[in-house]
This record gives sequence, structure tokens and C-alpha cells, in this order.
Amino acid sequence: VIGFTDISEQKRLEENMGIMKDLLDQVPWPVLVLSFQGESVYGNRPFFQWTGIRPEALAEFKVSEMGFDFKELQKGIREEKSKWEGQVRRPGQGEGGAVHRAQAQRIGDRQEFISIMIKPINPE
Repeated sequence: VIGFTDISEQKRLEENMGIMKDLLDQVPWPVLVLSFQGESVYGNRPFFQWTGIRPEALAEFKVSEMGFDFKELQKGIREEKSKWEGQVRRPGQGEGGAVHRAQAQRIGDRQEFISIMIKPINPE
């Protein structure tokens, strides 16, 4: 018996992820990419500067640290045709920290990933 695995789909996904990372690193605002289950998948350079976390610690980062309910974001993306808007705070700043506008949207057609872009509302 000979087994066969088509790796072309995996290669295509890896290439697309590389392109997406290159593009997101050019965005001047913090961007976080999550799985639809809420697992942190990728953060661009401004995201790591904004949060103060190290890239190798991204897997442990919880979006709840930014002061919003991820289940509400998921629901908003499902019900509002793949987009959500809300407010977040920098992790560790609590209620007194500067408020930032966050825009989230689904990446792709299968609701596998969500990107969150963060822009300041109030100067820090």
C-alpha cells in the first residue's frame, strides 16, 4: 500500500501566510491575527511594541488582556457580515489607560482567522 499526501494546499497556505506577514509588518498600527477560537497566531512589529510582549510569548497572550470580550467579537463577526468595531486598552494599563479603537474582520471565507487593527483614539 502506498500513501499519498497532497502538500500543495499546505504550501499555498504557507506562502500566503508569508505574504500576509510581510504586508502586516508594513502597517504602522498594531495588528493581531487570531484563530477563530481566540488563539494568537501572529502580531506585527507595532503590536509587539504596543503590548511590550516578546514575539516568542505570543502563544500565551490572551486578548482579554486588552479589555474586551472575545465572544462578543466572534458574535459580531458572525452577525455583522465579518466585521467588528470596539475599544481596547493597552495590556496592563487597566481602566486608566488610553482607549484605542479596534477594528476586527474575518480573514478568508471559512472563518478560520480574525485580524484586529488597533488605532489610538486618545493621545497617550
